[in-house]
Amino acid sequence: MRKSYMKKSAKIVLLAALVALVVACRSNDVSISGRFVGLSYKMIYLEQMTATGQSLVDSMELDSNGGYRFHIKEVGQTPSLYNIIYGGDRIPLLLSRGESVEVNSMGSVMANYTVDGSHESELLRLFTKEFFEGQLELKKIEQEYYTERDDAIKRNLAQRYSAAYNALK
Repeated sequence: MRKSYMKKSAKIVLLAALVALVVACRSNDVSISGRFVGLSYKMIYLEQMTATGQSLVDSMELDSNGGYRFHIKEVGQTPSLYNIIYGGDRIPLLLSRGESVEVNSMGSVMANYTVDGSHESELLRLFTKEFFEGQLELKKIEQEYYTERDDAIKRNLAQRYSAAYNALK
């Protein structure tokens, strides 16, 4: 009976040590890869955002299929904010140690990009998408307002603008 208990205890200790080793060996690096197709831009950039500003981390030319791969070494313990810059658009990413993230887009970057492998970056994508769509709606209403001559329609557009602005806010 005592040997059986000791064997179970040894297995539990060994399993706990193995789990601790796996956790300790988790990479401090982050990889970002994907494809951007449908636009003619050839260069893609990665910048890091900090409290004091932004700095360019890496840049590369897309391969013939629109593919790219960035590797960030020694990411800090807390999630860090990065941007992928493509064609003047910035895709925000909130990255944590050990993540392998895939960011893809087809056509208009801000309207169509996807993120896999980073829950926080996906949440940021959802926020960014709603914000981007809200800005487009405001711009559309504003253009209609300035081309409209009928005062009643202009009042209606002003009310729509206020409602859309408050929804975005």
